[in-house]
Amino acid sequence: MKDHLEISLAWQGKQVDLAVPSTVTATRLIELLSQAFEKNKQSLPPHWHFTVKGKTLVFASHLTLAELGLGNGDILQLIVGEE
Repeated sequence: MKDHLEISLAWQGKQVDLAVPSTVTATRLIELLSQAFEKNKQSLPPHWHFTVKGKTLVFASHLTLAELGLGNGDILQLIVGEE
């Protein structure tokens, strides 16, 4: 098994490819994304969540991305303003 996942983040009509360690938890992924946004002088919106295109996954904070069932080629969609 690879030690990282090649996934994409879709937001505001754009898609960015990411290589993320498969052992990262959902909570840590959010922290890393926040840091990346800040580095680019942006911030994550206040109310948002992820969906995975074509999959029904629940992002449990203590599970790794691999344990959640994320795989190479998956697209994380950042959904803003919905609960």
